[in-house]
Amino acid sequence: LSSNNRQEASKGGWCLESLFFLIQPWLPARKHVPSSLLCAKRASQARILLPVRLHLNQPFIGSSRTSRSCSIVVKKASGLPRKSSKHQDRLLKLIQLRDQGTTSTELAREWQQAGVSASARTVRRRLLEDGLVSRRASKKPLLSRKNIRDRLIFCKRYRDWTAENWGKVIFSDESPFRLFGASGKKLVRRRQGERYHQSCVMPTVKHPETIHVCGCFSAKGVGSLTIFPKNTAMNRERYQHILREQLLPTIQEQFSDEQCLFQHDGAPCHKAKVITKLGPWPTILGPWPGNSPD
Repeated sequence: LSSNNRQEASKGGWCLESLFFLIQPWLPARKHVPSSLLCAKRASQARILLPVRLHLNQPFIGSSRTSRSCSIVVKKASGLPRKSSKHQDRLLKLIQLRDQGTTSTELAREWQQAGVSASARTVRRRLLEDGLVSRRASKKPLLSRKNIRDRLIFCKRYRDWTAENWGKVIFSDESPFRLFGASGKKLVRRRQGERYHQSCVMPTVKHPETIHVCGCFSAKGVGSLTIFPKNTAMNRERYQHILREQLLPTIQEQFSDEQCLFQHDGAPCHKAKVITKLGPWPTILGPWPGNSPD
């Protein structure tokens, strides 16, 4: 190439296809190769050979779709225009955050009132773009203002405690267990058509037998476990018996003569007068906030 042609190519005036025919004699030919594959192969080789042969920088070599300035900015794609503007997308996000339990079908109807005719599928795509993913809501106890205040007071009271302080606390609680089935949900992996297969269902009964257990633990280990008779629950008489026959021996075994603190929840049987007047019990850590996890 002449110096003028080389200067024009370096400025981006020539596309790849134009330069390809100039260097075609330099490319090795192959016999019995389809013309389409041969052109593709030679075009690939041309991208590598052009900068070397013409002393050009690699960024200046582009395809015929590249603009005269050799810009590689992606142009606007073909297809239908977007149904909603950025302002309408923000409006959809605000509608969703106002009530996060609203379904995509309900959101599509509300969005239509704002002038956007879109399907529930489009609504879900817009929300995904904003990071709003559909998830199953967690089941947690309903907290009143008093519950929240009591929780905050409890946390502030013991927030400066160290692991050594908590190591002197023994916790006690009771829990029911079903002897048949489970109270939650069960996940299975099944093929299509096996929804009601015996191995893919969770059998249930109307009134499953339940047993209650009561136990305690501390940083020093697990204490004794008391199992109640079937279909019986905790009451103040049973709790009084457990404190005397199970808790006190466990404290003596784990702490010996060391001072320890006792923590149980606020169940009615725990706060009965017959329990509070009996002794000697270890010092109670503090009132457990209502509706708190055990």
